[in-house]
Amino acid sequence: MQYTFYDLAGQTLGKPVYKLIGAKCRDGVKLAYRSPPMPAEVTAAEAEKAVKMGFRVHKLKAQSGNIVETARLTTEVCGSDFQIARCQSTNSHTFELTIYREVA
Repeated sequence: MQYTFYDLAGQTLGKPVYKLIGAKCRDGVKLAYRSPPMPAEVTAAEAEKAVKMGFRVHKLKAQSGNIVETARLTTEVCGSDFQIARCQSTNSHTFELTIYREVA
């Protein structure tokens, strides 16, 4: 909730939020496209949509499917610079994030 307050205050004052709370620490924030568990072919098609929207990372929920086949098809469709990440909750407070890259 506090972030919403800062955003509203910044918009009202015509200033970026960082000027209200401190120094600027980055120029932007990378966002990942996220999709639920789906078959590899559907995931690759979804990743292609993500690329068209400007995303460079596709975050997948832990799934029982073949992540290697998903990575292969997604790389085929989106290019080797597109990142695939799998996120899985290991308990209620921590997450495991694995970045998959094409291996030649």
